[in-house]
Amino acid sequence: MVFEEEAKSFFKDYYPVAYGFVRNRADAEDVLQESFVHMLKTKTFDSEKEFSTWARTVIANASKSFLRKKGRIQRESEILDYEIPEPNLRGEEYFPDEIQRLRESISGLPKKQLEAIVLRYYSWCGYDDLMVILGVSKDTLQTLLGNGVRNLKQL
Repeated sequence: MVFEEEAKSFFKDYYPVAYGFVRNRADAEDVLQESFVHMLKTKTFDSEKEFSTWARTVIANASKSFLRKKGRIQRESEILDYEIPEPNLRGEEYFPDEIQRLRESISGLPKKQLEAIVLRYYSWCGYDDLMVILGVSKDTLQTLLGNGVRNLKQL
């Protein structure tokens, strides 16, 4: 019973991370399941680091690997077709037109800006987690987020 509750909590907490990469509910669930099993089997968790950072990194790597296998990794210069992860979306029933415009604007961001914006504002990742997941420095992350928000304001 405790294990089942922990598994459900894991899937609920980390679903937005996987979905942010694979942009498909079934694929995100597959990535989470694969990540969960991998994390149970591995002994590489460094107790010095925070679990959530490690989990997000494992999920991000599993997501990227999944996309590579499916041939869905896009070149850096390409614009992605993207949906805001539904589990964290609020206000759609009150502002459907604005939410649709936001979705369209986000889909027009360059890949790295899109990943940074989605993981920060829809998956609630902190800066430290984002730097690890995206493999960037703090300055680069701040630039990605700043440019992403600026680009959204212009659209």
